[in-house]
Amino acid sequence: MLFRSQWRKTPRDDMDDCRACEIDTEVKGLIHRRKWEEAIQAAQPVIRGEVRCRTVPERTYSSLIIAELSRGNLDRAGQAFEKGYRLVAGDPDYIGVICWHLAYLTRVMDFARGLRLVERHLPWVSQVNNPDTQMGFYGHTGNFFERLASQRPRTKKVRIPELLPIYSDEERYLPAKLAEWFQDQAAQIAARFDARNGNPYITWSLGDNRALSLALERQEYRA
Repeated sequence: MLFRSQWRKTPRDDMDDCRACEIDTEVKGLIHRRKWEEAIQAAQPVIRGEVRCRTVPERTYSSLIIAELSRGNLDRAGQAFEKGYRLVAGDPDYIGVICWHLAYLTRVMDFARGLRLVERHLPWVSQVNNPDTQMGFYGHTGNFFERLASQRPRTKKVRIPELLPIYSDEERYLPAKLAEWFQDQAAQIAARFDARNGNPYITWSLGDNRALSLALERQEYRA
C-alpha cells in the first residue's frame, strides 16, 4: 500500500508507461490484492474511453471479468466479455487475455460459445513459445471441459490441433479426458515455475482460477 501511494505521487517523466497502461497496471495490482470494487472503479477511465493505447482496453476487460466473477456479478462479467472478446479474438498476442473470456463462458455454462472459443484459439496456444501463456490457457481449457463433463459427459466432436499428443484422428473425445489432460499439462508447467521460484504460488493460482471458473470456494494463498 505504501509503495502504491508513493508511485501515484511520483511526477511523470519520459520513462513512464502511457496513462492507459498505468491505469491497467493499477487495476491488475488491485485484482492481485482482491480489491474487486476498487479495481472496477480504477478501470472506469479506460472503460469510458477517456484513455486507450495499443493494448488497452483489451487487457483491462479481462481484469473486469475477474473482478465481476469474483463478486458473483455474472451480468457485468458478461458485459465485459461481450465488449472485450471481439477486440482480441483475432490476435494471437492476446492469448493470455482470451483465457479469461473462456473463464466467463465456463462459469455461465455457455458450452456452445466456449467450445468455439477453444477450437479457434487452441492452434495458437499449441504453437506458442511461452510456458506461462500456455499454462494459463491449458488450465482454463481444462476447467471448461471439466464443467462440460459434469453436464454433458458423453463423447463429443472437438477439433484438437494435431500437434497436441491427445489428438485423435476420430476427433471425438470424452470431455472428462480432455479436462484431465489439459489440467495435467497446466499443472506440470506450474510445478516447474514453483520449483524455480521456491514457493507454491503458481500452482495455487491455477487452483484459484479453477475455483473462480467453476464457482467453488476459493482458498487464501499460504506459502
